[in-house]
Amino acid sequence: MVKHFTVREFASKHRRSDETVRRWINSGKIYPAPTFDGYQYLIHPSAQKISNYEKLNPTISLNKNCKLLKSIKTDGKKQSPQKRTLTT
Repeated sequence: MVKHFTVREFASKHRRSDETVRRWINSGKIYPAPTFDGYQYLIHPSAQKISNYEKLNPTISLNKNCKLLKSIKTDGKKQSPQKRTLTT
C-alpha cells in the first residue's frame, strides 16, 4: 500500500506553505486529486501541481462546433437555421 502525504509533508517537499497547497487543492491544481479523509487531505506521492491543463494534455480541447460556444459567441441571439446534412 502506498503511503500518502499530508498537506504539510507535500508543502515541505515542494517548498511552499501549507496554505498555498490548500489553495491548489481547492482550485483543482493537483493531479491526481487528493482525497479528504476525516479532517485532512491525503495526497498521492506521484501527485504534482498542474499549471495549465491544456498545455500538459493537448488531446483535450474544446469542440469548435459546440452549441454552447456558438451561443456565447453570438451573445445568445438566435442564428438563422442551417441546413442539415446526413452523414453516413
